[in-house]
Amino acid sequence: MRLSFLPQKLGEQQDETMLLVSVNECSSNGSSSSSSAAANSTTTRRNNSSSTTPSIFKMKTSMQDESLLASEDIFTSHHHTKYHNSGSIYKQHPLAPKNNYKNISVSFLSDRTIQIIKIQRPEVKNAIDRRTADELYQAFFDFEKDVNARVAILYGSETDFCVGADLKAVSEGNLNQVEPVTKTAKGPLGPTRMSLSKPVIAAIGGGYCVAGGLELACWCDLRVCKTNSIFGVNCRRYGVPLIDGGSIRLPTLIGLSRAMDLILTGREIDGKEAHKIGLINRIISKDENVLDCAVKLANQLCVFPQLCMRNDKTSALEAAYSGKSMKEKLQREYELGLTALNIETVKGAKAFVNRKSKL
Repeated sequence: MRLSFLPQKLGEQQDETMLLVSVNECSSNGSSSSSSAAANSTTTRRNNSSSTTPSIFKMKTSMQDESLLASEDIFTSHHHTKYHNSGSIYKQHPLAPKNNYKNISVSFLSDRTIQIIKIQRPEVKNAIDRRTADELYQAFFDFEKDVNARVAILYGSETDFCVGADLKAVSEGNLNQVEPVTKTAKGPLGPTRMSLSKPVIAAIGGGYCVAGGLELACWCDLRVCKTNSIFGVNCRRYGVPLIDGGSIRLPTLIGLSRAMDLILTGREIDGKEAHKIGLINRIISKDENVLDCAVKLANQLCVFPQLCMRNDKTSALEAAYSGKSMKEKLQREYELGLTALNIETVKGAKAFVNRKSKL
C-alpha cells in the first residue's frame, strides 16, 4: 500500500487514476475484488455515456473511484445531505470502522456522504499518542477509499480540539512514529503527510488547538472554530519541533511574517485573531455548536459535482506547496481541468441552459 505525500503528475500512478491517495495493494482479496468490480463498473459506465456526452476535450482519462464520476442526476437534483442538529445522534454505519478503534470514533450522517472522525482522549485534551496517530491515519485512508463519503470532519470536542503529541508518553520513551518522508505517508500525528482528493474540515471547539493540534488543523482544507478557541505553537517552550507540516502549511495559510510571530514566540491567539489573519474560515460564538457549523459547511460541499471540485482542490494545493514553475503549475491545472471538462462540464452546461440545476 502506497500513499502519495504530494499529488502526482498524470501518468505516474497506476492505471492513470486521478486519486491522490493511490491504493496499489489491497489488504485482502475481498477488497481487491471490490476494486476490480468498481473499475469494471466505471469502464462500462464511461462507454455507455460516450454517445450522449461528446468528448470535445481530447484527453485520456481512467477512473477507478466511482465516486469521482458525475452521477446521472448530479446536476438535476439537490444532492443535499440531510442536516443534523447538535442534539441528534450521528448514525454509526456498521461498516465504518474496519479496525477496533480505541482512541477515536468514526461515524456517518445517515446517507454516508459526510464522515465524522472524532478524537476521543478528553482526559489529556485529545493529545495524540502513537496508537491514536495510527488510528487517525487508518480512518482517513478508509475515508479516501469509501466511494460514498464526500467530506470528512475532524473533530475533537466542544472544549479542546487537540494539544498535539502526548508529551507524557514521549517522556516515558513512547514516541510517535517518525520516519523519512520518502518511506511512508504516515506523519508523527497520523494523516499529516497524506494528500487526499476529498475535502477535510477541522471542527475546532472552544479550548486548545495548539502545537501538533494546530498542525493537524492546518492539514485540513477548511477550519471552523469558536471565538474562545486557543491557537499557538506551544511546543516552542518544550523543545518539540513542528514535524507534521506546520512549518510549511502555516506560512502558506497566513503569510510568513504572521507565521514567524507564532512559530518563534509560541504566543497564543484566540479564535477572533485566528479568523482575522486567515487561519480560520468560519467562526461562531462560544455558545454555538461547532460540529453543527462544520456539518452545514460539509453539506454545501456535498452538492457540487465532485470530480471538478476535487481536481480544483488538487491544483490549488500543488500550486501552493510545490516548487514548480508557473508554467508547470498552469500545465497541471490544465490537465486536471480537462478531466472535469470531459466528464462533468458538458452535462453541467446543458443543465444550466435547461435550468435544471438548483446548485
